[in-house]
Amino acid sequence: MKKLTKWNNERKEFLFNSKLDFFASLKTELKMSAYLKCNIFPEYKKAITKIRVSAHKLPIETGRYDNTDRIDRVCPLGCMAIGDEAHYLLSCKHPSFINIYHEIIEKEIRCKIPFFAEKSNEEKLNILLNNTDFYT
Repeated sequence: MKKLTKWNNERKEFLFNSKLDFFASLKTELKMSAYLKCNIFPEYKKAITKIRVSAHKLPIETGRYDNTDRIDRVCPLGCMAIGDEAHYLLSCKHPSFINIYHEIIEKEIRCKIPFFAEKSNEEKLNILLNNTDFYT
């Protein structure tokens, strides 16, 4: 029980840490994440893990290297939105992303997860990065 309390306290601190806030918002339980147990390609697991722990080259992360304010870490594709995980996974308006969204969200996710489009961005991210329903 002590371990769980310590983990919960550390998780709350991470929610306010610019480096680990995204991970802390996804990792709500002290146990192996379900997607790691799925029968999916190792490359997919690696990609999901990189997004979850911010081991990527998105502006929200690379802006940390030169101390760019979070508000100024924008998508370089002309969106003028903060270039974070949520932006690229859910709302980037660049044509290359729109095609990907159509293929993945329209054809894969919506048929397996009812009312996906009506969910909040936080719920959508949780589905994309925590849920195993559409991998099976």
